[in-house]
Amino acid sequence: MEAFLDGANTSRKIAALLAARDLNADTLAPILDLHTVTIYARMKNNSWTVEEINKIAAHHNIDPKDLI
Repeated sequence: MEAFLDGANTSRKIAALLAARDLNADTLAPILDLHTVTIYARMKNNSWTVEEINKIAAHHNIDPKDLI
């Protein structure tokens, strides 16, 4: 991820990733097998599991470390 995301939490980094790819939380639901409401809760509370971060990173072909 870009240096301007240094210091940002995981939710902000995921939001930036989605925005950069013209996607939204609805696109994460099937990837993570979660309801959209759960995705929004994860974003709000920054409460991602390691497995979810790994799935997002794998789907978008990035290093999971870039999201934490």
